[in-house]
Amino acid sequence: MHNYKRHLETFILIVIDLLSILSIFTIAFFIRKFILPIFYPYPLPLIDTMNFYHFLWIIPLWFISLYYHGLYTKCFPYWEEVISLLKAIFIANILTFTVLFIGKISEEVSRALFLISAIIAIPLFPLMRLNLQKYLRKYDLFIRHALIVGSGSLAHLILQALKREPHYGFKVIGFVDDKNAGNVIEGLKIYNGIKNIINYIDRTDISDIFIAVPEIDKHKIEDLIKNLHLKVNRILIVPDIQNLPLFTTELQHFFQEQILFLEIRSNLNRPHNILFKRIFDITVSFFLLVIFFIPMIVIAIAIFFSMKCNPIFTQERIGKNGKPFKMYKFRTMYKNADNILQDILLKDDNLKKEWELHWKLKNDPRVTKIGNILRKTSLDELPQLINILKGQMSLVGPRPYLKDEINGFAEEMPIVWTVLPGITGLWQVSGRSNTDNKFRVALDVWYVRNWSFWLDVIIVLKTVKVVLKGEGAY
Repeated sequence: MHNYKRHLETFILIVIDLLSILSIFTIAFFIRKFILPIFYPYPLPLIDTMNFYHFLWIIPLWFISLYYHGLYTKCFPYWEEVISLLKAIFIANILTFTVLFIGKISEEVSRALFLISAIIAIPLFPLMRLNLQKYLRKYDLFIRHALIVGSGSLAHLILQALKREPHYGFKVIGFVDDKNAGNVIEGLKIYNGIKNIINYIDRTDISDIFIAVPEIDKHKIEDLIKNLHLKVNRILIVPDIQNLPLFTTELQHFFQEQILFLEIRSNLNRPHNILFKRIFDITVSFFLLVIFFIPMIVIAIAIFFSMKCNPIFTQERIGKNGKPFKMYKFRTMYKNADNILQDILLKDDNLKKEWELHWKLKNDPRVTKIGNILRKTSLDELPQLINILKGQMSLVGPRPYLKDEINGFAEEMPIVWTVLPGITGLWQVSGRSNTDNKFRVALDVWYVRNWSFWLDVIIVLKTVKVVLKGEGAY
């Protein structure tokens, strides 16, 4: 049954992708033919109609790229699928432009059309695919019934992780173990006897098995895998190893000895990655400064006339290698903010506890009306683009810490300080001010150990979402 369902889901994905590609080119045709000439009135190319048969050769290129990136064969968490889709879109467009120029047809068709379609595909294609998948899950499509072998803390952790990542599409039916039979974990029954697992698979149409019993004998695991290998689509073995760098770890093997091992890389120790990250920072920062130049001038004037002081606030923060630097922000507090803070912390024990936990106050009386707007929209951070161009900060990275904030984190700070601090980072997209300082430091350490370019892209995309929703900003 699950094989039939899997084929049906793949077919549905192909249809969704086909409709998405056609929709993108329809929008691109409309923009090229009716909107672009208003601004750039140059002649249309020879092929200027809405006849898709002129461009059918593009569709196979897209599907080749999508298949190559595992988008019909693998399960992804939400943001990893976004990144895989962006990679597939990029490669599909590279293939398209290659055919255009090698085939010497670039003069016959509109290159602007293909450029427009490439640009609008970046947001539209992932949105259409992911939202339609989400909608179809209501009808039990793109849902995989899973059974967890084990009932200990690791098995419970797997259940929580799968609930937190609904985009994976795993629906846990229950647990199987040789102990704790009949008990319940978060409403799911623990079935008795690992040896009886095939009976449970046949009765409940299980397609995926998670093995989370680190205490079991390795020979029993080998036998279990042999028995289940042809019964389910996937067997996922969960080792009792946590806090490894996930994004920089790959599974390797020795073929003849049939030995597996984990390769853990340190991406930020590689000079070309450091250079690439720096180029990315400078390019994006310069682009954002051009876009926000006039809004920044308006904000500065508004702050100056409302507060009669310098609109730029500078504060000493700890940067790379533990060296202090002056971080820029738009002023959002009254000039005597430090005195106000001391007074309210002396008078209110609850606010004092909140300050010690977060180093922020949710309803901070020091913040001005303009400052409150700037904080909710994160526009107060825009001057930090100057810090990036000066080489003091990065677009994405650990947040720059105040000197007082690093007390109690002597072991973690040397790791955090190996990279430039960032305007945004994991902390900002994981609850931001709703999290405590300990969690913030843990996220910063995780970022440094797991850095990749695509992790930065994910964080930037999530930052846009968080800022637009105003989540956790105060």
